[in-house]
Amino acid sequence: IGDYAFSGCTALEEFTVPAAVTSMGSGLFSGCTSLSRLIFADSKEPALAFSYDFFAELGSLQSLYVGRNLEVDYNGVFSNAARLTKATFGGEATYVPGRIFWQAPALEEVEIGGKVDSVGWAAFAECPKLASVVLPEGLRVVDYDAFQGDSLLAQISLPAGLQVLGSGAFSGCSRIEELTVPAGIRRLPDYLFSGCTRLRSLSLPEGLEALGSGTFSDCASLTEVPIPEAIRELPESVFYGCSGLDSIAIPENIEVIGRHAFGSCSGLQAVSFGAQVDTIRDGAFYECGALQRFYYGGTMGDWCRTFIEAG
Repeated sequence: IGDYAFSGCTALEEFTVPAAVTSMGSGLFSGCTSLSRLIFADSKEPALAFSYDFFAELGSLQSLYVGRNLEVDYNGVFSNAARLTKATFGGEATYVPGRIFWQAPALEEVEIGGKVDSVGWAAFAECPKLASVVLPEGLRVVDYDAFQGDSLLAQISLPAGLQVLGSGAFSGCSRIEELTVPAGIRRLPDYLFSGCTRLRSLSLPEGLEALGSGTFSDCASLTEVPIPEAIRELPESVFYGCSGLDSIAIPENIEVIGRHAFGSCSGLQAVSFGAQVDTIRDGAFYECGALQRFYYGGTMGDWCRTFIEAG
C-alpha cells in the first residue's frame, strides 16, 4: 500500500489491512479523522513494518485487532492514540512487540490470543487506564517491564505454561491483590512485583529456585510469604519496605540474608532463624524500628561461625 493512499478520507471509519500486504507507506491515513477501527487480517506473512508517522495519524482510533506479527521499532507507537480503548491479538500473531502500547493514554482492555507466546518488553508499560488483561494458556514469556506502572490493573492470571518473567514486569501495579506464580517459573527476577502495594496473597511454586533483588520491595500489604525449599538466599532488598510484615520465620533452607533484605520493614517485630544461616549481609534489618525480638535456633558455636557483614 503506497504513500498517502487514503489521505483525506474523512468518512473512512474502518479499515482492514489484507493478509497479502507486505509493506505500508507513509501518511497512509493522514486526515482520516473518523477512522475508529483498524484490523490487521490474519496472516502468516513475515512481520509487517511501518514508518513512524503511520501510527502518529491514528488519533481517532478506538479499537485494534492484530492477526499477524508486526515489526515495531519505536517507543509508544500508540501513545498518540488518545481514544484507543481496546486491543486484541489473535489469528496468526505469535508475539506482542515491545513498547507497542507504552504510555497509551486510553487503553483499558487487552485480549491476547492463543498463538501468542511472548509479550515484549514494556509492551503495556505505563498505561494509566489499563484495567483488564487476558493472557493465553500458551504464553511462555512476559518480558521486562511489560506491565510496569499499570496502576489500575487489579487482576491478572498467569498461565500455567509460563516459563519466563522479566525484571519489573508487574512493578508498580498497585491494585493487584493476589497472584499465583505458575509451576514452570524457576526464578523471580529483580523488582518483579516492586511497588505492588495492595498485594496481600501470593502463591509461589515449590520448584522456585531463586528470588531477585527487590522482587517484593514496597509490597506494603504482604503479611507473609511462603518461601519454597529450593531457595538458598534472600537477596538484596528482596522485602525492602514491606511494612505489613510483623514477624518472619526464616526457613531452614535459607543460608544467606542479603543486604537490606528486610530494610525499612517498619512493622517487623520478631525474626527467627537457625544455624543454617551462615551469612548476614550489611543492613539486612536496616531501619526496622519496631524490631524487638530475635530468635536463634543454633548453638553459640554456630553463631560464632556466622559471617555478619559490618557496614
